[in-house]
Amino acid sequence: MAHQGKYRLTYFNAQALGEPIRILFACANFAFEDIRIANEDWPSLKSKYPWDVLPVLEDGEGRVISQHLAIIRYLATKFGLAGKTDYEMAKCDEYVEAAADVRNELLNYLWDTDDTDKPAALEKMETKILPSVYRKYMDIIKRNESGYLVGNGITYADIYVVSILEYVTKRLRMEPKSSNTFHDFPDFIEYQNRIFNYPGIKTWIENRPILPY
Repeated sequence: MAHQGKYRLTYFNAQALGEPIRILFACANFAFEDIRIANEDWPSLKSKYPWDVLPVLEDGEGRVISQHLAIIRYLATKFGLAGKTDYEMAKCDEYVEAAADVRNELLNYLWDTDDTDKPAALEKMETKILPSVYRKYMDIIKRNESGYLVGNGITYADIYVVSILEYVTKRLRMEPKSSNTFHDFPDFIEYQNRIFNYPGIKTWIENRPILPY
């Protein structure tokens, strides 16, 4: 039985930045209230939230945390999934922030790239940036020998990395000229599947809403 949660997570009806947090709750077997705001309702609600962004976590005691990395680190620490030593905690942060950088590259491509430059930018994302990141993560896992990024068990770094890169690859596949190179990295796919089949996480993945990204 899941631990009874007092937490309330508010995000859009999308995976993106909310999904790593949802998966972390599932991994910890900790119940939470999953609030999903419709895109069309956001403009009228935006000013009610700290920093005018989502996700936001409420802890049931009147305390609110904004910014997705702050939320997931806070919860990972409470759930014992943030590393066992100061060094492991720092390495978790390192690997998470590297994946967040990839998401920022996606946002730069989607919102800050002129249409005439998008084909080259998409090719760079799919043939240079993502392959490099997949290889680096797999090299780390192979050196660690446990099958995980940090220490001898799953941490929030594993959850964040596979979830954010799933979001990035799903979003890129929607581009008309996507070359969809994800299948060229079976080692990373196996790692992602292993994390998604972890106890607790597997149930969440099987029952979560089917969304484009």
